[in-house]
Amino acid sequence: MEKLSVAFGEYPHAQALLNGDVEVDGYRIEPVEVRPIIAAYRRMIRDLEFDVCELAPVSYLMARQAGVPLTAIPVFLNRRFHHEDVQCAASSGIRAP
Repeated sequence: MEKLSVAFGEYPHAQALLNGDVEVDGYRIEPVEVRPIIAAYRRMIRDLEFDVCELAPVSYLMARQAGVPLTAIPVFLNRRFHHEDVQCAASSGIRAP
């Protein structure tokens, strides 16, 4: 294997790898642009389309339970609590989670 297809989100700390400024000894990195990155999850889990792909931990666990042959490494590219994006209508009466 000489090249690795890699699907990561657009994070400032991953750009050096994706644009070639940082190399991986023995491999040529071929970035695959997928927007939004969550769209890559399905492609990876269903078709094993990439050599390296960011996955949500729950997506990985569900895929493994279903028998998908994936190997995870504990690297967190974006440690953000994404549920902070949940919104409620002002008239709903909900004021806190």
